[in-house]
Amino acid sequence: MLKFMISILISAFLLGCAPQEIQMASDGKPVPKIYDMRAQSTAQIQFRMLDAARRLSYAGDFLGEVISETFENELDTLSAWMENKNTRAVILDPNALDLGFSWYQEPSGKIWWTLVVGGQA
Repeated sequence: MLKFMISILISAFLLGCAPQEIQMASDGKPVPKIYDMRAQSTAQIQFRMLDAARRLSYAGDFLGEVISETFENELDTLSAWMENKNTRAVILDPNALDLGFSWYQEPSGKIWWTLVVGGQA
């Protein structure tokens, strides 16, 4: 089941990735980008994630996802997620039975960490 969740995670992540030119700041890190995600986008985003899980035949309930765009390693990323109440709630969801964790590193060195959580259908 873990391999299946990882496959879902990677596939859903790659569907949303598109090469983009990255502006770098003087410290060598990417300039932060503001994503315009309004409240009306929430249902559409949740549906796309659920739809991606279903297309890949995940039989459980998609419970949540956390993503980080960073130059940090996995332990620093997990620590940052656990310090934030919203991402911590996804990771510690009491209904979670399945967990998928993966990463993708861009040529610039930036790493995308992602974790998905699923439960019993």
